Amino acid sequence: MKTVKNISPEPDFSIVHVSWVDSCEPKENSEIEVHDIPRPQLLSNVGFLIKEGEDYISLAGSHKKELLTFDYVISIPRIAITKVCYLYKKK
Repeated sequence: MKTVKNISPEPDFSIVHVSWVDSCEPKENSEIEVHDIPRPQLLSNVGFLIKEGEDYISLAGSHKKELLTFDYVISIPRIAITKVCYLYKKK
């Protein structure tokens, strides 16, 4: 196995688990009967906490350190967040 050099042992960002409520719509979205109306969904994401805005946070699933880019980014409105748990807190 090839060894990769110059990789920091600690992440550059905090790592969090976020629980949040998202909207939901039925797959078939016409002539919906009351008993078929879906409830909002409780979702969970784990990722690097890359941005904290006043009314949202942004998580990334991966960080390409050499390119200074991120993949699998999601921004979640703070109003929808039910819990944030720090798995690793950047010093």
